Amino acid sequence: MGRWQAVGIFGAVVAVAVVASPTTAMADSAGPTDYRSEVVGVDPPTPSIEVSIVGGDSFVVLRADPGIEVEIPGYQSEPYLRIAADGAVFENQRSPTRYVNGSRYGGGTVPDGVTADSEPEWAEVAAPGSGEYAWHDHRAHRMQTGDPPGAERGDRILDEVLPVVVDGVAVEVRIESTWMPAPSRWPTVLGVAAGMIVVAGALMAPKRRVWGLVLVSAGAIAATVGWVGYASLPGSTDPPAVWWLLPVLAVAFAAAASVLGPTPGGHAAAAIAGLELAVWALDRRAGLTRAVLPTDAPYWLDRAVTAGVFTVGLVAAGAAIVGLFRPTRRHPQPIS
Repeated sequence: MGRWQAVGIFGAVVAVAVVASPTTAMADSAGPTDYRSEVVGVDPPTPSIEVSIVGGDSFVVLRADPGIEVEIPGYQSEPYLRIAADGAVFENQRSPTRYVNGSRYGGGTVPDGVTADSEPEWAEVAAPGSGEYAWHDHRAHRMQTGDPPGAERGDRILDEVLPVVVDGVAVEVRIESTWMPAPSRWPTVLGVAAGMIVVAGALMAPKRRVWGLVLVSAGAIAATVGWVGYASLPGSTDPPAVWWLLPVLAVAFAAAASVLGPTPGGHAAAAIAGLELAVWALDRRAGLTRAVLPTDAPYWLDRAVTAGVFTVGLVAAGAAIVGLFRPTRRHPQPIS
């Protein structure tokens, strides 16, 4: 592959990566937050349903046992969600709450003619027979951005009741939300330090092929952390596949770079892999400073990997781009 062919391919792939970057892929999935909401009581106790909060304070998840019918009224006491005895989940398309719950902070526009008194129009919204659904419910989290006025980290900043009707019996699900203490910065610092050690070793290595191996390792670690986060959330919350898919693509390009070695094609592949990892980590930057992350992985590990992968990806991409545009040395031909 010639140098300018490699440059063209590199530019095209980067353009596609920018357009399809994680920041535009999913605008309202669960993300890092400073608040943790928890179900602290169900009155009367009802073992036939299970209610939890996932994504820190983002989604309410309700699961009903087979044979149990559940109704969740909206904010104006109108019919909103319904779980049938066979596990089918329905949402009232003419409930004002449906539109308000379209995003984490509300703000959805309720169509004209849709009121709490509208005749219900039910549509199935979950896998048949699942008996489970997740939704943004603004009774389960603080709606304002910015720090809670007059409160300190560690304070309870919300105490609300989510009304549910289980087989005709009114049930109150009590939810509390806490402003969590700020996270330690040490995982981020250690992640950057580890990344710098790795890139320093790669830059001093005599074989340029080592960048492919470094990026394969970094991409595999990033993909694993991303997959844990993706698998930690119910599918009904639409966790973005790019959490694990982007590092997997980076591993593929890094493997190509390792095979091609210090050629224009190898440099282009390494640059693409490095930029993909840097973009992946950049999209996760809020997790470095927010208290609660949407993952079952240890938070310190998630933060350290994010910081380290960003460092490795950025430096590797820079080094590969320099190699891609560096003029090729021509050895003089012997005079016969």
